[in-house]
Amino acid sequence: MPRVDRYYLETRPEDPAARNRFVCRLVEKAVHQGYRLVLQVRDAAEAEAFDQMLWTFRDRSFIPHGRDRNPRAPVWISLGEGDPETYPLLIQIDPDHPDPQWERYDRIAEITNPAQRDSAAGREREAAYRKAGFDFHEHDPKTAE
Repeated sequence: MPRVDRYYLETRPEDPAARNRFVCRLVEKAVHQGYRLVLQVRDAAEAEAFDQMLWTFRDRSFIPHGRDRNPRAPVWISLGEGDPETYPLLIQIDPDHPDPQWERYDRIAEITNPAQRDSAAGREREAAYRKAGFDFHEHDPKTAE
C-alpha cells in the first residue's frame, strides 16, 4: 500500500536551516534503507543549498545525489516533475505545489509546519491521499527532530 508521512516541523526565525538539516537526515535515512528518491525543492537557490548540504551536513557523510535525472544517483534534487518509475519515494518540501505525478509514487514524505495541520489545503491534500489509497501518517514536530 502506498504511504504518506507528513512531518510537521516548527521553524524558528533564528535557525532557518533546522528544516534543511532535518530533510538531510531524512534523505540519509531513506538512502540507507535502499530508497531512490526525488527531493522536490521550491527554487534554484534551495536546490543549490541542498546540493551543498548533502555533501557536508554530517562529518564523514556524503549522500550521492544530482540535480539532473541520473539513474545511478539515488537522490535527484528536482524543481518540478519527478520520475516515480526510477525514484519511488518523493520528499516534498513545498506540499502546496505537489509533483503532478504524486499519485504514482510508492511513498511520499511531506515536510510542512504545524499550521498546515488544520488548514483547508492540508485537509484537502490528506483527503486526496486517502482517496488515492495512500496510508496516511502524521509525525509530531517535537518527535521529528
